[in-house]
Amino acid sequence: MNAFEFLNKVPDEWQAIIDAMPIGDRGELAYRLERICINAAAAAGYVEERFGSGSGDQGHKDAVKESHKFRDRVRKVLGI
Repeated sequence: MNAFEFLNKVPDEWQAIIDAMPIGDRGELAYRLERICINAAAAAGYVEERFGSGSGDQGHKDAVKESHKFRDRVRKVLGI
């Protein structure tokens, strides 16, 4: 099962999915989910800066800087 398929499952299904998965595949799934989380946070930071709520569109350069801040915060939470 790939990470996107797993994300579409409800938490009540997670135990059965993981129990049926080989140990190595569990590690790969965890890695993929972490990457999705980090990339989603970076994208959210970028889009938020380009959305311009209250202060207008901040442009690509500032949005990239903000995306890095979001990414770094999530990496810190994940212990990466």
